[in-house]
Amino acid sequence: MKLYRYMSINEFLKLMSGEKLTNTNKFSMNRTDSEGFCFLGEETAYQHGYDHDEGQILTYDALSCLQFLKGIVSDEILVEFNPSESAIKKLHEGTGIYSDPQGDYGDLICITEYSTTEYDKDAFNPNRIVAFPGIKDKYSFSKALDQIKDEDLEIIYPFINQAQIEMNKSKQSYRSDIEWHECSNLPDAIRQLLLYVKKSRELEEQDRLIADIKHLLGIKNRNRIKKSNSRGRNECR
Repeated sequence: MKLYRYMSINEFLKLMSGEKLTNTNKFSMNRTDSEGFCFLGEETAYQHGYDHDEGQILTYDALSCLQFLKGIVSDEILVEFNPSESAIKKLHEGTGIYSDPQGDYGDLICITEYSTTEYDKDAFNPNRIVAFPGIKDKYSFSKALDQIKDEDLEIIYPFINQAQIEMNKSKQSYRSDIEWHECSNLPDAIRQLLLYVKKSRELEEQDRLIADIKHLLGIKNRNRIKKSNSRGRNECR
């Protein structure tokens, strides 16, 4: 069984660094009984005109599902997973209700989706990714790149479709066919960069903690001096 998840670059980098990701958010108000991280199956079937008596059954792959997930999910990266049997058993199989991409305004569809409150790369085995699957024009692609931190962009750049890169350099308006990239091709140097970035953030936290301690010690020292000076003035009287 393969699973697919749309996610941000930040989530992808945490996943690939080996971090166990947790999320206990419930989305019942958004017309789904999923909890935490949501995944799509290899094929998503739904009834066109679900909220009417009759409707045509349509089947979408994960890329096509963006037609009704756009604006709901983060579409910076689409990841394909080959989860272990134990991970599959822990999944919650639920339903989600979304706008019908083939219908009129107000028409809805009901799909099967999977969710879990925690996952990591060892149990879910990320296999392939598509970077920026929903971007079809040069302006949107450039805007997306501008919002990414330099160190994160350096990590994800090998996975960006070469056609997208060329599109960004030229006056081309639309990207070529979407390419899947193997996660196993993540270079060792970039793995080390991931660890370096993580370590740098840990050191920044330590520096902030040390600064806070020094600040508190400074306040305590100044208060002690004030008390000493006040005691000296009282003795002089």
